[in-house]
Amino acid sequence: MNSSEYKTDYIICPVREVSKQIVAILDDYVARLEETGRPAHYPLRDVEQLTDHTGLRILSEHRVAMENCERVRVYWNGKREESFFDLGMAFSLKKPIIPINRYDVEKIAVPEKKSFENVLLVLDREAKLKSVNDIY
Repeated sequence: MNSSEYKTDYIICPVREVSKQIVAILDDYVARLEETGRPAHYPLRDVEQLTDHTGLRILSEHRVAMENCERVRVYWNGKREESFFDLGMAFSLKKPIIPINRYDVEKIAVPEKKSFENVLLVLDREAKLKSVNDIY
């Protein structure tokens, strides 16, 4: 499959009050993803964040991008409300959801306890089972 055949991967990540270290990790991840020919919707880069004083325009842009994406990749730290909101959108749109930092999610998750971390791990397993177009 060549790059023109891939649909966009949507990146859920912290945007506000994010450390330089996390930005560097995400920048590198997105660059490597795009080098494989997979376009990415990366909110830190692709959606202007400073002039929307309510957040509604930003959320609307994210919704349109997510509706048109093939899969959703999540950098999860369990702390940012924008990540919870975007994860809910991805879930309601029935998009395959893949944690970018699965190891960190596994460290946070408590087995047999209801949590977003455990939901992410289950959704990741489901995405792997449905990986028709080489999701990973």
